[in-house]
Amino acid sequence: MDNAEIDELVRDAELVAVAGVRLGRFVDPIPFLDSVRRVRDGQAAGGAPAEAIADLQKQLNGAVTSIAPITLYHLKRGWRPFRSGGGSLAAWVFVFGCVLLLISTSWLTLVYDRSVVQLGIAQELHGARAQELMFNLYGIMKSNKKTQPPFRLTELDGIAHDAYIKLIIELYQINKKQLSFSSTLGTLHKIWNPLYLISPKLASYFSNEPYIDYSKSGSEIVSNVKNAYSSSSWSGYGPEVRVDPKFLMKDVCDEDVPGAGTPEKAPLAEVEAQKPQCGLDRELSEIADLMQVLRLGFDPRVPSNRLEDMFSLQSQIVVLGNWLLPALYGMIGAMIFYLRRFLDPSDPNPSGPVMVYRVILGGFAGIVAVWLVSSTGSDAGTKVSLSVFGLAFIVGFSTDLFFQILDTTVSRIQAAVTSKPA
Repeated sequence: MDNAEIDELVRDAELVAVAGVRLGRFVDPIPFLDSVRRVRDGQAAGGAPAEAIADLQKQLNGAVTSIAPITLYHLKRGWRPFRSGGGSLAAWVFVFGCVLLLISTSWLTLVYDRSVVQLGIAQELHGARAQELMFNLYGIMKSNKKTQPPFRLTELDGIAHDAYIKLIIELYQINKKQLSFSSTLGTLHKIWNPLYLISPKLASYFSNEPYIDYSKSGSEIVSNVKNAYSSSSWSGYGPEVRVDPKFLMKDVCDEDVPGAGTPEKAPLAEVEAQKPQCGLDRELSEIADLMQVLRLGFDPRVPSNRLEDMFSLQSQIVVLGNWLLPALYGMIGAMIFYLRRFLDPSDPNPSGPVMVYRVILGGFAGIVAVWLVSSTGSDAGTKVSLSVFGLAFIVGFSTDLFFQILDTTVSRIQAAVTSKPA
């Protein structure tokens, strides 16, 4: 080594010695300080011995390891321990990003929690047997010849009265749950698709659902629904269209029946005898009228099918619970790790790229942690408990320890596979 390189080695060693002694990072600083002194005195005398230079290099390598995460890069740029100074622009940008990430994570956690609840309600509604209850109620009314308004409860006999009350209570409970479910589900869809905040039409285009303006009049809404779902671009997408079969059957049942009464209008019994579908439509219409009188949102001509809602909610829960939220909680853990570094005067603030890399690594670590601890039951991949998100946060905070455990596990597996039996 020439004199310039030796002088630089001594300066680096002096910087590390000052930082290490002030921070108390050296277990025994005497050998390192003596090595620095011998090389410095040798240079002043005309040339340091090669053994002293080699010993200093060895001592310097150990000293740099002792003061980590402080590096020679920080010391050469003027950083010193316990020296106050204003925060850098990268630090303030990082803090602002932490606030945004925290808000986003709390919002998506709320969406996830509500989606899990809505999935349970959808499963209950799917097996609620509302159609069966409607037909049973209609059967009671018909057996008592009360299928046409007004419906007087006092005119029913004792057994029919009790059965009627029981069916009414069940239908009202299902209807209340269904109204709450539909309202919350619509809100979740809007939250899940932030384009609704910009333009509902744009959101409907990307969500494969036709845009219908419900502020119009009734006839215009019906026309918009028919036009939207009849186009080929919306074929097979969107919610079920509540087409009233009464309107589809009206023209058929009003047609003249040959040989039945006058040409102007055929008797109802003769029409139903030759066209059975008209009799079925009449009974369905009577059930619909009964539900309308009871102010229940059921229609026997539109079966309740929540499978599409269940599949949509399950997909949403999987994306949030297995990917987005574990990554966000892991990133929050990594960010808090660096926020603590900002408050510690004994450690330098990390650079912007290093913070970004560590936060992204924390997100990946959170996802991997959820993969490793998620349940393997029937609900696997659908529901992830909030405690698992807490684990993702811890893993993001201590990514070094997490990946060290992974490396150790892989090394042991590799040793077990490659080892030869005795």
